[in-house]
Amino acid sequence: MGMKYTDEDLIKSLMKFVRGMPIEFNDITYIDLYGNKKPSELFHELLGSEGKDNDHVNYFFTELKKKSAKGKNFNRSIVGGGQWKGRDTSKEIVDKESKVIGLKKTFRFDEETSGSDNKNSVYWIMKEYCLDKCIVKVLRERGEIRHENSVVCSIMKKVSLCKNSQDIPTNIENIVSNCIDCVPNSSTDDKRWLYAAKIWLLQPLDEPFKSLKDEDLAFCDKPDPGYPQAYENKKLE
Repeated sequence: MGMKYTDEDLIKSLMKFVRGMPIEFNDITYIDLYGNKKPSELFHELLGSEGKDNDHVNYFFTELKKKSAKGKNFNRSIVGGGQWKGRDTSKEIVDKESKVIGLKKTFRFDEETSGSDNKNSVYWIMKEYCLDKCIVKVLRERGEIRHENSVVCSIMKKVSLCKNSQDIPTNIENIVSNCIDCVPNSSTDDKRWLYAAKIWLLQPLDEPFKSLKDEDLAFCDKPDPGYPQAYENKKLE
């Protein structure tokens, strides 16, 4: 597992990179994130394993590319298809003296990768860090900017297996055997297989929980005819 840096660490390293100064963090390299390669291709070439394991965070400097020469908006698309999409609004980063030194924003890139046995739904979560505009203004006035429109990013890969029902992995037998104890009434192999397969095919929760409506709560309060004992000790207020 590599180093994990604080927000302040990343902003300070970005300030040095923008000015062309040496960076003390050896594992933060430069990539063309908005070029002609999708993240899986790009990181496979750089790291040898498509970004290492799912929980490993990789750090990179990259240059933002404007949609037009005189415009202010940046193009976050990949040549050949795909786009990094914003997931939240920018958040301020402050130093130990409570001064704003930068901003960070979350992006996501979705793609599919084909393996020997199945297709995986892969998505990449990126935290993008940029310098505060007041700092950029001062550096520009001093003529100290060497890398224009540069940011530093932390990127993590996530994988969701079995996007389609026919894409059940070949090692599901091992998954089923590990779930025997938690399967109710698992006296037959058919029930065990069905129960484990349904769990395996559930899509990952990628959105926050939503509040239940009144009709949803009313439905939940109705006794289940197949499991009446669950309501024997229920106290109605």
